[in-house]
Amino acid sequence: MIRYIYSKELMYLGYFTMQLFSFGYILVYGKFIEVFDGIKDIFLILATLGAMLFAFGFNDDKIIPE
Repeated sequence: MIRYIYSKELMYLGYFTMQLFSFGYILVYGKFIEVFDGIKDIFLILATLGAMLFAFGFNDDKIIPE
């Protein structure tokens, strides 16, 4: 059975994904790990989506705050 995701959990999930993919972007950008350059853009896009998810959860599921 699929459980409803509460807004606080959505905020934590967005924050986690934002931090995880931002860290991956920093590692690739600083050349600490060697992978192809396209993964840098993928990490940046996923970090941005995580930040948007965090902002959506932080504003109590309202896209445009009052």
